[in-house]
Amino acid sequence: MSRLTKFACLAMGLLLVGSAIGRDIPESRYLADGTHTVLTNAGTSIGTAVRDTIYLMGGGGDWSGKFESPGGSPTWHDWTHYDDTAPLSGFWHVDTYHMENLNDNGAGNHGVWCGSIQFPACPGETEPGGYGNDWSDGLDYWGTVADPGLSTNVDIDFYYNVDTESGWDHFNLNIDRAGTWVQQLHVSDILTNEHYTTTIVFTPADYVNGNQFHIQLQVTSDGNTSDEDCQRPSSGA
Repeated sequence: MSRLTKFACLAMGLLLVGSAIGRDIPESRYLADGTHTVLTNAGTSIGTAVRDTIYLMGGGGDWSGKFESPGGSPTWHDWTHYDDTAPLSGFWHVDTYHMENLNDNGAGNHGVWCGSIQFPACPGETEPGGYGNDWSDGLDYWGTVADPGLSTNVDIDFYYNVDTESGWDHFNLNIDRAGTWVQQLHVSDILTNEHYTTTIVFTPADYVNGNQFHIQLQVTSDGNTSDEDCQRPSSGA
């Protein structure tokens, strides 16, 4: 397909910010020469009600939300992924495939996308790659909270491309609340270079493993009409 008319990856440059109340918290950031720990709100009087901000990914001039290192190598930055369809390989990739429209870097920009380059170009198309039938793929992030006895606000901020069969194949942002999934974002049609922001409040009762919040970006498809059967060519979910 024409690169100018179809953007079909799911790609993200992502910022996660967590905040808690009432104490100084070490902040870890991925910077050009490794991981550094700094103390936020240093010098605040004990007992003063303050809000501490911890950049779990992105922000503060670092590279952790860009799915690449400062040297330009693809990097997962603590994200994990699963695939119910092909569990030994998976369909999530950190790549430059159709990522050039997601920021000002243009060609060479890295993001994460759900698809397979192994699908040949469908008739009338010029580029291989896309997504298949009966897919269920999740991209997961577990963030460790500073104090499991306090609630945490998590700011989520990312750009994305989606090209799926409208009404049948979906991109979701899901929130895990103590083992129960709550859907925050649901997309089932082509969107190009969309920007999504939200703030999620996790209470201590929502944490998993006692001290973590869990979010998931998910792609699902039904049994037909995809690049696998060429009924709906794309470049990935």
